[in-house]
Amino acid sequence: MTVAQLRDTRYEAAGALGKGDYRKVENLADTVLHRGPEQDWAHHWKAMAASQRGDTVAALKHVQRAIEMGMDTHDIKVLRYEIYFARAEFKKALADLGGLMPAAPQVNQEINRVTLVLRDSPKDPRLYVLRGALLHLRRHYANASENFEQAVKLGDERAHYFRALSLIADDRRPEAIDAINAFLSTQGALPGAEEAKLVLAELTEK
Repeated sequence: MTVAQLRDTRYEAAGALGKGDYRKVENLADTVLHRGPEQDWAHHWKAMAASQRGDTVAALKHVQRAIEMGMDTHDIKVLRYEIYFARAEFKKALADLGGLMPAAPQVNQEINRVTLVLRDSPKDPRLYVLRGALLHLRRHYANASENFEQAVKLGDERAHYFRALSLIADDRRPEAIDAINAFLSTQGALPGAEEAKLVLAELTEK
């Protein structure tokens, strides 16, 4: 594709993204990646579209490729940690989240922001997962586990495993074992299950 064609395609994809038309975004990204030259932004948008339809394997592949090509934006990092959360790879998600907000004041500010949003959306499990992760970063493990428990009650079974890691950090091993077993009983097909099994093996060996 020529420079002009790439520019026009990127502009068209941005317009589709603004309308939430992820199918068109993905089709345009596919066109760029098929015809070349390869563009990091095409991988980014392909990852966004794949994430929207729940294909975390493709989403993670394209995020990683965009980063390999030099993309180092806040948005690509946020997308990667969201994908890790969706895959229940909590340790990787926490590492990315911590990298985005390395200082305690930043984490506290985000906790306050999420808390305000929760006032309007008190039944959104994603918000409890995010606040739980942020509290875990601040080492408020008991509060983190309470947020993950609320996410479970609202239907996010992945949060059993997230809660387990906060319980471990809070020295509540028996509850953590129960939480991991609950996670594996319903979410054993997720990539994070392998990580959870290793953690469970360590707990039961002690």
